Amino acid sequence: MKVPRRQDIPWRPDEDALLRELAGTGEDVATIAKRLNRSSSATRNRALRLDVALAKARKLKDLTGK
Repeated sequence: MKVPRRQDIPWRPDEDALLRELAGTGEDVATIAKRLNRSSSATRNRALRLDVALAKARKLKDLTGK
């Protein structure tokens, strides 16, 4: 039996809820994608489909505080 690729597995309602929750806290796409075990592009596309606003990626300057 062939193991399905993650991209072939439909999004579940609990994943949609977690996407909305994390986006609401201002998490960036990469962090949300990692938590959902999805790619960044899949996460962005799902957010668009659900009309969920995502935070812009943080700049290196913001992360280092310089």
